[in-house]
Amino acid sequence: MLCRVGSDVRAMVDLGPGADRDALAVELAELVRRNVTDSDARAAFEELRGSVALIATDANTTLTLRFDLGRLVVHEGLVGVPEISVRGALEDLRDLGRLRLPGRSLDATGAGAGRERGGVLRGLARALATRRLEIYGLWSHPRLVLRLLRVLVRRPD
Repeated sequence: MLCRVGSDVRAMVDLGPGADRDALAVELAELVRRNVTDSDARAAFEELRGSVALIATDANTTLTLRFDLGRLVVHEGLVGVPEISVRGALEDLRDLGRLRLPGRSLDATGAGAGRERGGVLRGLARALATRRLEIYGLWSHPRLVLRLLRVLVRRPD
């Protein structure tokens, strides 16, 4: 059963065993809880199905985000075989959640997105081009990556 906008977001985002002791896991869970109150992020969240590995190369931290159509469990360590893996320094991974998206929604082309959204995509593209951030599975699972970004990118306060 899918959870809708009026439902309790805390019940949709859970921390797996041991993840409650990992600062990045707790931070990501709170970020997703906060962001999915927005209708655009909620729609992307309810369409997300798959797992994403986040690997902080400098902090020896690995998390697995397992999305299942409106539900997220954040696990400590690598669980299963993820569809996509995001690898980079801890601060670069945290920066994914610090990106701001002033417009309505993030789309593949950025068409009609305005200068601010283009800046978000350019910043992400710069991190990818300089190899500070690597996304494995980007070309084989582009929808999963775009939906993940819709859920992680902050909305205006």
